[in-house]
Amino acid sequence: MRRATIFFLALLSLTAAAQVADPTRPADAPMADGLSSNTDNSLGLQTIIVRPGKGRSTALIAGQTVRLGSKVGEQRVIKIAEDEVVLQGDNGQEVLRLTPSIQKKPVAKLHATTHHVKQPPTETPKK
Repeated sequence: MRRATIFFLALLSLTAAAQVADPTRPADAPMADGLSSNTDNSLGLQTIIVRPGKGRSTALIAGQTVRLGSKVGEQRVIKIAEDEVVLQGDNGQEVLRLTPSIQKKPVAKLHATTHHVKQPPTETPKK
């Protein structure tokens, strides 16, 4: 009876652990059961690989690897940058960002200020 109880509890804990979301999974990646995550972003930008040279950079959009000039649905990839991919379609341009809620802004230059620190008086050696 005790073995059956232990087996049942172990099975129950494995079932519960299988339902926990993977914290390392990107927010817009499909879940293991085939259902989408809590975001409804069919054109989710998942990663960008920037390579030197014209047209060598690639991006992963909704599980599809694309290059400059590739099509994603009815839109064409016109730019792949370090943190965004720009698509051109009949309805205009669409910008996909890796971190949509974070916008890069240049840091305002601080004025150089010098802080004077008082040095303690130095003692002269006695003769």
